[in-house]
Amino acid sequence: MNMGDAYRKKQDGGGAVSSYQNALTVDPKYAAAKYKVAKIYLTQGNDQKDIFLKNFEEAIALDPNYSPAYYDLYAYYFARDVNKSTQYFNKYKENADKGPALDYEEASLLFAGGDFKGAIAKADQLLVSQGENADARLYRLKGYSHEKLGDSLNAVKDMETFFAKARPDQIVGDNYVMLAMNSAKFPERQERVDHYLNRAIDNDTSLVNRMDYAKKGADFFKKAGNQQKAAEWMTRVVQLNPNPGKVDLYNAGFENFKAANYQRADSIFGLYKTKYPDEVYGHYWSFRSRSVIDSTMEAGLAVPDCQRFIEVAESDKVKNKNTLITAYGYMAGYNANVKKDFPAAIGYLDKILEVDPANADATKNKEILQKAIGNKGSATAPAKQGGSAARPAGTR
Repeated sequence: MNMGDAYRKKQDGGGAVSSYQNALTVDPKYAAAKYKVAKIYLTQGNDQKDIFLKNFEEAIALDPNYSPAYYDLYAYYFARDVNKSTQYFNKYKENADKGPALDYEEASLLFAGGDFKGAIAKADQLLVSQGENADARLYRLKGYSHEKLGDSLNAVKDMETFFAKARPDQIVGDNYVMLAMNSAKFPERQERVDHYLNRAIDNDTSLVNRMDYAKKGADFFKKAGNQQKAAEWMTRVVQLNPNPGKVDLYNAGFENFKAANYQRADSIFGLYKTKYPDEVYGHYWSFRSRSVIDSTMEAGLAVPDCQRFIEVAESDKVKNKNTLITAYGYMAGYNANVKKDFPAAIGYLDKILEVDPANADATKNKEILQKAIGNKGSATAPAKQGGSAARPAGTR
C-alpha cells in the first residue's frame, strides 16, 4: 500500500494500481486496496466510471463499514441521482465522525435535490450556530445555490469568502470556473477571469477537466469579442493535451488566424498537417497563414503548402470548390507577378474556370496575360489587379 501511494505521488497510475493489487494478493479482503484502485481511475474522468464504480462497490462488499467508499459514491451521484446519493450518504453517516463536516454534507443534499433556498437557509443556520467551527464549504454551498437562483453578485461574494477560508483539499477546479464565469458578469471583475481559470487548471489533475476549463475560457472570450484571448485559450487546450486531435488543432489554429497571430496559426496547422497529411485543412490554413506573413509573395513561403493543398483538394473539386479557387488564384498571382511565368499563371486561371466558368476575375486576368504573351516587345508582367492573378480570391 505504501508503494502504491508513492507511485500515486509520482503520478504513475499504472504502478500505483499494480501495487494496490499486490496488496490484495496478501489480503484479498483488504477494502482499502480496492478503494485506492477506484480512486486512481476516478482521477481519469467519467470515461472510467465502470471501473471506479465497480471497485468502490467491491470495497464496500469486502467491508460494509468502509465509510470512504460510501463517501465517494455519495459524491459521484450527487449531481447525477439525488436518491442514490442520499442512500450512500446515509450509509456514510452511520460510520462517519459527527461534526461540522458531516453537517455540511447533509446540508448539501438540499442543493442536490433542487432546494436552493433551503440550502442557503440551512447553511446560514449552521454558520451562525457553529461560528468559527463551521465548515468553510458552507460558503461554497451558498455560492452555488445563489448562482442557481440567478444571483451572481451573492454567488461571487460567497465564493470569495469560501476561497479565503477553505483548506486546499476542500477546493476543486470547477469552483474557480464557477467564480470566473460569475465574475465575468461584472465589468470591474472581468480582469479576474484569466486568473480564476488558470487556478482551475492548476487545481485539477484530470486532463479532461483541465482541457474543458480552457475551452470554457475560449468560449467566454469569444462571446465577449476578445479574439486575442479566445485564441490564447484555444492554444492552451492544445498545449495541455499531449496528443491533440484534429478538432482542437483546427479550432486553435483558426482562432489564431482570426486574431492575426499568423505565425502561431501556421505552427498549429503545421502540427495538423503532420498528423493528418491527407486532409486539406492543415495545408490550406498553413498556406493562408504564410500568404499573409509573406504578403509580397517574394519569398514564396506559402507556395509549398498551397501546392500540397491543391493536390489533396482536387480529389473532390465539388466539395473544395471555393478553397481551390483561392489556391488557384494564389498560384496564378505568384507565377504571374513573381516568377513572370505567364503560361503557368494562365494554367491556374484555367483551373479556376474549370470549377467556376463564370469567374469574371479569372477571365479578365487570363486575357491580360494572353495579351502580355502576345506582345513580344513586352517584358513586364501585367499590372496587379484586384482579381485572381494578383491575390487569391476570397481572401478579402
